[in-house]
Amino acid sequence: MKNTRFFILSLFFSLFTLVVAQHDEGYKKYNPSLDISVAIGDPILAGFYTDGYSLFRPYYEPAPFRFDNFLFGPEEYAGNTYITPVISTKITYQPESWYKVGGTFGYFGYYAKDHDVFTDAVVRRDNAHVILLMPELMLVWLNESMIQLYCGAGLGTAITIKEMLFTNQSANNSLEVRFLPTFHLNLIGVRVGKDLFGFVEYGVGFKGMFSAGIGYKLFK
Repeated sequence: MKNTRFFILSLFFSLFTLVVAQHDEGYKKYNPSLDISVAIGDPILAGFYTDGYSLFRPYYEPAPFRFDNFLFGPEEYAGNTYITPVISTKITYQPESWYKVGGTFGYFGYYAKDHDVFTDAVVRRDNAHVILLMPELMLVWLNESMIQLYCGAGLGTAITIKEMLFTNQSANNSLEVRFLPTFHLNLIGVRVGKDLFGFVEYGVGFKGMFSAGIGYKLFK
């Protein structure tokens, strides 16, 4: 694990040194640009910001043993669980040809229900929402009119909101809000297009291992 972290940090530092050296060699004057984009990514890491409930673990905690359930069966059963992808929007400002900065707002959620065994009525809802707020720094390896290659990293906050809602016992409803640190490391991104563009990214972090989206350049 330490070797992997050292390799990633070394790679990121080498790329930073490369783009700075290219800039010092005399890049042509760059007109600053501002764009906005929307992306969808996998929720593999984001799911762990809700106590580890994700695609790899059942949503419900094991129910405590009850003798009447043992004799007659449980009174409730778990319905379907719905998980969203990580949906994010980002505003990016590029002051120079070799780097850009941005701010990301993202969302991930899952929704689940318990049903009454006899009537199928919903008796409980368990919902979780995770909101991402993250500044990012990106280094541009290749900056042409129709294509960009870049990498980047960001550190931010994940706001987790967990709610348990009972249909007939509202006094038992609960709401929990937490603020947790989070990150995203974009190992490589490819952007194609001019004013209207599409992009794909591969990395590690809240926004997913793979993400893709579209964006629009507001001005240049």
